[in-house]
Amino acid sequence: MASSSDCYLPVYWSTAITSNTIHAGFYHYPGGGVQGDTSMTEDSASQSFFDNSATYDRAVNRWLPVASGAVSPNGLRFAFADYDLPTTPVAGSGTLTSTGRVHVVDARTGADQVVFSGSPTFSVVAFTSRGLYLSQVALTKGGASASGLFVLDPGGGTPRPVAGADRTLDQNGWQVYGPNAWGVDFASGGGHISGNRVLSLDLETGEVRVWKTWAQDVLAVVLGLDAQNDPIVGAFASSSAGAATRSGMNGLQVWTFTSPDVGTLVYLTNDPIATLPGRPAFSDTHAAWLGGNSPPSSVWRLASEHMTRVPVPVAGSGWVSVAGPCL
Repeated sequence: MASSSDCYLPVYWSTAITSNTIHAGFYHYPGGGVQGDTSMTEDSASQSFFDNSATYDRAVNRWLPVASGAVSPNGLRFAFADYDLPTTPVAGSGTLTSTGRVHVVDARTGADQVVFSGSPTFSVVAFTSRGLYLSQVALTKGGASASGLFVLDPGGGTPRPVAGADRTLDQNGWQVYGPNAWGVDFASGGGHISGNRVLSLDLETGEVRVWKTWAQDVLAVVLGLDAQNDPIVGAFASSSAGAATRSGMNGLQVWTFTSPDVGTLVYLTNDPIATLPGRPAFSDTHAAWLGGNSPPSSVWRLASEHMTRVPVPVAGSGWVSVAGPCL
């Protein structure tokens, strides 16, 4: 891999918060400047339930309009899901659809194969050597909520439940990084948007481990893995009245954990309106890179147990996401 002391980081960004067009290019670190601006438009109505995403696929030397986890390990295929959404407004706040499809696409030719069709509806979590991991997804006017974890043969068939994954998590569901799935649930009380207890699920054995439990008023999110394959976790106080005082957390923290409850605080701010770096993380031989979710346009670099903001000079809404390791 390239050294992060002088490399080109694939990034993508939007020029407007509500735009379905994303721009992609390569940020020269540390010299600055973005080269090779390419634009892509998400035309599917299904995409409105998920963040616009892009990945630079080195195997075929092109940008793909999906998150990095949806690309096969050899870079020659990618997966996405679409849904049979209603064509007219639906009253109430229930589920909008019960049927959809999972597609696998040849990244070189664009040949599209539907590998699952019907009910229930799924979202793509990860395309790995073990199979295509999916979450069951409920689409409502309020957005998408994931639950469970299933594995599907990329050639087609019926998604099979993953052992140990039948737990109630927050609406983000399971994320697959390395040999584990990672999720967040509610150690006490309950909720929907984000929990306070970080879990890992061994995809081979089904063993679930608790890595960290915060106070009830703290929300946690697993951002990815660092260059040592340790989990990167963000935590911040909920927006409920008095949460910051009760939890003792005003602002946000980012941690890495080498084992359960053994962690290093790599970033801390007391700014109560600060936002977390964006997942996933991509690593080269010296650093891990994460996107930035608020102005000024920037990404985050994690190295030597310290996270720093790196300005990326692009015009637009302020957020910049990372689309692959630094080349």
